[in-house]
Amino acid sequence: MFISIFGIKNLTTAIGGGWGVSLLAISLAYFVVLDAVKVFVFRMWSFELTVKLWPTRARKERLRHKKERLIVEERVGRNVARVRAVSKAIYAANAFAKAGRRELPR
Repeated sequence: MFISIFGIKNLTTAIGGGWGVSLLAISLAYFVVLDAVKVFVFRMWSFELTVKLWPTRARKERLRHKKERLIVEERVGRNVARVRAVSKAIYAANAFAKAGRRELPR
């Protein structure tokens, strides 16, 4: 940026501060617009879309493995939630039993 504003003797011509700031402003505007487009595209894009647009045997196989893995993870998550619920119930029962064994001060 400094090189374009001030120039280098016998190499580049100086464009001045006004033009330099306008270049920065234009660059910032393009950055904001293109970043918004990029975020929108990333939200819409998925591996399933890639498989639909460019179906290859390897991509189809990878998608099938991903879906199978997701089913297994959901099942494991449900089982872990059940085990946690049971362990909380056991912990509460032990706490009540321990509290019942203590004698209350008179």
